[in-house]
Amino acid sequence: MEHRMHHSLSWVNESNKANYFFLMQVGNYSSTDGIDYNLVRITLTGCGLSMVGTMLSLFLICFLPLKSDGLFVVGNQCFALLIAQLSFIAAENSFPMKVMCKLSTSVLHYFFLTIHFWSLAYSLYLIIKAKRWNITQAYRVRTLFMVVGWLAPAFIVAVTAVIRGDTFGNDALCWLSRHKLTRWAFVGPVVVILFINFAVMIAMMLTRLVLDVNKNVSLLKKIKHQFLTAASLIPVLSLTWVFGVPSAALNAGMIYLFVIFNSSQGLWIFLGHMIGSQQIRSLLFSKPLQEDGIMKSEASDIGSSDDTDSSQVVIVAELGPNYRKG
Repeated sequence: MEHRMHHSLSWVNESNKANYFFLMQVGNYSSTDGIDYNLVRITLTGCGLSMVGTMLSLFLICFLPLKSDGLFVVGNQCFALLIAQLSFIAAENSFPMKVMCKLSTSVLHYFFLTIHFWSLAYSLYLIIKAKRWNITQAYRVRTLFMVVGWLAPAFIVAVTAVIRGDTFGNDALCWLSRHKLTRWAFVGPVVVILFINFAVMIAMMLTRLVLDVNKNVSLLKKIKHQFLTAASLIPVLSLTWVFGVPSAALNAGMIYLFVIFNSSQGLWIFLGHMIGSQQIRSLLFSKPLQEDGIMKSEASDIGSSDDTDSSQVVIVAELGPNYRKG
């Protein structure tokens, strides 16, 4: 019995490699074997649910007659999230060969950064809509998003590998080492992006509120609109990663929340941003849509000008004409 218990605890310690929180861990946070075991189970379950959610989201984006720059960004983010989590599970964050460990570190560093840079691209998309910048050629703005989403992370990974490649995998896990502040090559960009995305979300929610006030919307509807807007934006802007931001207040409760919400991020994107769209629900349940509405109008994106659908904040970002018609 004693041997079996020792074997079990040994397995838990080894399985800490699959704990999602280690991605953001820059301090010496100690935890019990029981907490480590729970976090591993939550991580694996959450990643499974997330991959299902991302695949469903990609299916809807590819096969439903909804085309827009916003969906283009979300589709790329879902793809990046899917590859990142597949790499995370497949790598198991432990390799006996140093070369493979360094390669695994670089792959994980790149794809987890792309998740956040695509969330930054979505903030950029909202800003472009809000400012009504007239970029007539769709390929131009999408090229900009591609540079932000795929090339910017590649630059950071390349620079990190050149400068601090000797520290990759020096800890117990195949990840950016905490020595020489190497792990901040991931945590630093994430914190900066979270700050920008949070500011954009607050701006969108305030704009939504101002529009509701101007239209004399009831208090209950105002609260509903704010909730649905937040539910739509939080997962695509990766704002739940704030639970892992290094701080003196970081505790076991925040770590649990971080692992629960972020390991299953793809599920929340599907539920909050995709199924939360009235247009997508209408198409799924074969409800009629106006021909000059969202099926042909990129300006409407997957949001609605009608008061019954505030789950997508694109209509807020547009500040505009479609809303006033509703």
